[in-house]
Amino acid sequence: MSEEKSEVTITIQPYGKRIKVPKGIDLLEAIRRAGIVIRSVCGGMGKCGKCKVILKSGQVDFQYNPEEKLLTPEELDRKVILACISRCLSDCEIFIPPETRIEGQRIQTDAAIPKISPEPIVEKIFIPKEALIVEIQRIRQQYSVTEFLSSKLEEIVKRSTEGVTVTISKQDKRLMDVEEGNTKNRLFGLAVDIGTTKIVSYLVDLTNGNRLSVASEYNAQIAYGEDVVSRISYAMESKDGLGMLQKAVVDTINLLVEEMAKKH
Repeated sequence: MSEEKSEVTITIQPYGKRIKVPKGIDLLEAIRRAGIVIRSVCGGMGKCGKCKVILKSGQVDFQYNPEEKLLTPEELDRKVILACISRCLSDCEIFIPPETRIEGQRIQTDAAIPKISPEPIVEKIFIPKEALIVEIQRIRQQYSVTEFLSSKLEEIVKRSTEGVTVTISKQDKRLMDVEEGNTKNRLFGLAVDIGTTKIVSYLVDLTNGNRLSVASEYNAQIAYGEDVVSRISYAMESKDGLGMLQKAVVDTINLLVEEMAKKH
């Protein structure tokens, strides 16, 4: 007798993505786990009717109440279902129609930003080779140094022909990083504008305040509700809802950081 599958595979079109998820999970959560953001004004409560997908194959438990009239008879005939109230019972293939996707819209990033005179809490100090012994000893005495950075410092000092650059935190007196050579002029900061719908990040040169790069993306939290109230409800009513919301915004910011870092 074969064991019942505990996982199912969801194929998501038109992206061509396949993801394994626990059997019984709702399609909206499966789509989120695949890294795809779709409309969900109510945050997955089955009230807005915005998370429409088309079931191409497979079986789902579609817990729909026709009296709510979120779908037309024509849509039901085309196997349009709402992702948030459709639980996966088998391997499925779904298609996300254009009206459900959140993509292809221009995010404004050209707002006027005044020039600033930065006062960063971090500082880079270049230590020439001839001063390494004295200065490294001073840093160990005045700043907190982790075991990892201590080993890294020793390795770089041994092979350095020019000197090393240390990054320190002036706020809590700790060593943050060590680099070979003189990188004193490469000190960057990140400014992030987190909005309900979008996140815009700016890479700033902390030595002079110049804006070096800008990147933007939809806030992945939008998959849990298109307004703050819906997201609060999701955080309160869903298991680890707050953690999922935090991960969504952090993942979006990390994506933007990677994009800008590649340019500099």
